[in-house]
Amino acid sequence: MNQAYCTSCGNLIRSNSNFCQYCGNPQHGSEAMSMKVDAKQSATKDTIKASEQIKNEPDIKCIERRRLCQRALWSFYLSYISKTGILFLLFIVGTFFEPILFGSLLLAYVFLLYLVAAIVHQNYYFEVNETSFRKSYGVIHKNDVTIPFNRIQNVNITRSLSDRMLGLARIDIETAGSARSETSNISGVSSSTAEGHLPGVTLPQAEKIHDLLLDRFAQIRQSAPDSVSP
Repeated sequence: MNQAYCTSCGNLIRSNSNFCQYCGNPQHGSEAMSMKVDAKQSATKDTIKASEQIKNEPDIKCIERRRLCQRALWSFYLSYISKTGILFLLFIVGTFFEPILFGSLLLAYVFLLYLVAAIVHQNYYFEVNETSFRKSYGVIHKNDVTIPFNRIQNVNITRSLSDRMLGLARIDIETAGSARSETSNISGVSSSTAEGHLPGVTLPQAEKIHDLLLDRFAQIRQSAPDSVSP
């Protein structure tokens, strides 16, 4: 028995069938031809629409000044708890002997750490402008870091266990001529040897920043010989 594919649903049917036994659409005659033309036109429209969407996607060259994502607050909070873990354990143990006293101290301690994490998060900004990567952080002591694109040596994305649990990532921007071996502490929440360290961004955002910085650095390297006068 000869078989053919339905022009509408694609199922195998008998080649001499006038109608598909699955979808009921005609397989021969003017009606079938009309359905094929409509399907082709619909597919063409979808293709054109998809290509226009790709064409109209903005070419991201900058990232406006913004805070870290909201989940970074919880990353900071967990970091503070881990750094003061002994105190946390003492309060937990104390609740078995003096539930009211140490329970109150534990609640105050947990709330205080959350408040500190929220304040640090609210004062942590970063941006990628036309010439450089910039970040600012700190509450009492303000810190501003600016890294021009021509100083960028490499950009790495790292993720700790807590980062993976929260769906976050960290960016380390290594700069030329700054072979630092010491680890610097960033606002008490994250440590890195890289001059440009950015914690608490989502993984898609980290990949976007990574590609943008390396792309801008590559553009500067390509244009550098043209700008050098003989």
